[in-house]
Amino acid sequence: MDRIDIMQSQNFEFLISVWPELASLAGFAEHYAYLNPQSALTKLRKIAERSVTVVC
Repeated sequence: MDRIDIMQSQNFEFLISVWPELASLAGFAEHYAYLNPQSALTKLRKIAERSVTVVC
């Protein structure tokens, strides 16, 4: 089973109870926004990919 490390997010905490993986990715993206923008974009891309796979 995959382990999800939860990274706290200022803007996406409401997702933790429903979609913890996206909440964690959003937290990492927020954390990396200024320190490492390329990593933040990678996390945001993962959020988009995961949300599309669930919706479709």
